[in-house]
Amino acid sequence: MIDENPIPKKKIIELIDKIISYKIVIASIGKDKEALFHNGNVENLPFIEKWNKIINSPIDNQFHLKEKIYMINVFGIDATKVKKLLIDLNYFNGYYWEKHIDLTLKNINKFFSIKKIKEKYPEHKLICVGDGCNDKEMLQEADISIVMGNSRYDFLKKNSHFVTPHIEENQIFNFFQENNLV
Repeated sequence: MIDENPIPKKKIIELIDKIISYKIVIASIGKDKEALFHNGNVENLPFIEKWNKIINSPIDNQFHLKEKIYMINVFGIDATKVKKLLIDLNYFNGYYWEKHIDLTLKNINKFFSIKKIKEKYPEHKLICVGDGCNDKEMLQEADISIVMGNSRYDFLKKNSHFVTPHIEENQIFNFFQENNLV
């Protein structure tokens, strides 16, 4: 780990207190594991089932009290309504995806980590690859920025050094070879 900046437990509790009445589920992401916080709303069970197919996280409403949490995912029927509440909770970065929101501490994101890596290894060029809205700052800081062809974010593609073929084309390694990146 380059640096350790977990979200303070009191900030997580404040977030939960503000959004508990919404039809949402929270995934708390720790260093090595994650768990779901569920407010008991049965309408969110399909979201939990879908999420568990991806990351197989248990429901543990006390997880954020037992583990250091570095990122929170908010998803569910009312996830877009939560966006308004986050304006009041100005200590989070919010990355808004199609069906969920990623939350990290303000100023703690991939860009923050990239700066740490560049400080530690100044004699090296840093290549960063991304495809999502949470990759913007990281790609801006990279010496060489590469956006995955499957990215839905045109602003990333327009502002990066390279755009790979779509991931489903299975040509990423060839792309790296053709561009002398490996």
